[in-house]
Amino acid sequence: MKKYFRKSCVALILLSFLGACSGSDETPIDQSQNEIPQLKEQVVSNYVNLVSASYEDTLQKAIQLEEAINIFVSEPSEDNFNAAKSAWRNSREPYGQTEAYRFYDGPIDAPNEGPESQINSWPLDEATIDYVQDKENAGIINDLNIEITAESLVELNTQLDEAAVTTGYHAIEFLLWGQDHNENPQDAGLRPYTDYISGGEGTAANQERRGVYLNTVANVLVSDLEYVNNAWSSEIQNNYRQNFLKLNVDEALRRIIVGIGSLSRSELSGERMEVALLKQDQEDEHSCFSDNTHRDILNNFRGIQNVYLGEYQKSDGTWIEGKGLQDLFQISAAELNSKMLEELQKAEDAIHLIDQKAKNGMAFDQQIIDVDSRENIQKAIDALVAFGDLLPDAAVTLGINLNSVETE
Repeated sequence: MKKYFRKSCVALILLSFLGACSGSDETPIDQSQNEIPQLKEQVVSNYVNLVSASYEDTLQKAIQLEEAINIFVSEPSEDNFNAAKSAWRNSREPYGQTEAYRFYDGPIDAPNEGPESQINSWPLDEATIDYVQDKENAGIINDLNIEITAESLVELNTQLDEAAVTTGYHAIEFLLWGQDHNENPQDAGLRPYTDYISGGEGTAANQERRGVYLNTVANVLVSDLEYVNNAWSSEIQNNYRQNFLKLNVDEALRRIIVGIGSLSRSELSGERMEVALLKQDQEDEHSCFSDNTHRDILNNFRGIQNVYLGEYQKSDGTWIEGKGLQDLFQISAAELNSKMLEELQKAEDAIHLIDQKAKNGMAFDQQIIDVDSRENIQKAIDALVAFGDLLPDAAVTLGINLNSVETE
């Protein structure tokens, strides 16, 4: 993977606080200030392109996941089971990066109609869905009074409490891996594929209902991601993307900054890392059934990085590049921009170590109890928080108050 500072000008930014890459090193700051209005528009325009590309990738990977699940349920086998698991992991890669587009009541988390709670809710109370350790008859799958349909699962999602999750990535994850209660720390959940075979070779009960549930929840996920993708698509008229581009440019930038700031300062550093670090409990890690949390953390960070630098690498390897927040802040707040880039570099170094350790056999649920790994995780948390803390002051230099909301 490429190192964090991918643009050729970043080393210059860190070393000498020179002008933006597109300008001359000798451009006086007062002339550079005149570039800001146009640059603001360019950042917003590039942002919607990044968002659209990210959700296109996410939807495509979700469709591939649904296809793999359909094949497995129709023909349960070890190979098809592993293929479905691989497709789930692949689908998480682009989706994790879209988390940077949340937290400002956009299409995914708009009040009342945003599907985020159906897509990525966690932690998940496993007993809401299926059998768990010492409760073999738990869950919707084993309650024959509940008809398993897209409508019923959506209606039941988080109905009893926030952990009563019935849909989304983590519901699928649990149905593929099962609980992670293994003595071998290198093992994730070890649900057998035979949980989906009816008859004498099958394990657990209600195997056919389990297959129906897995098919249904995959279909709901694709439907929800289609909704979000369409909201940001350049090919659909009168959608959120077009309305976003019509906003006052400072309001659009406020939302962009709030998105990455909330993810960095609170959701990623706090809910997804610090809670697990403090409790040292694998139940508090994001993808606890599959031990995929290291990838969640890395891709959430990439989302922040994408927006700040103004670039995104698509699933096919191609790059979308344009103006990012760093280009604006280099003109309006060069010193703050340098500090934020430094904090992002610290975070990336620590997060890549988390990822590398997991690839070498020490999953995140083991790193949170290992002394040296805990120190590294704390470094990542501290850097993410520091970056988030600097964003409001940087926004002010552009005339943007993050607490001042403009209604549409």
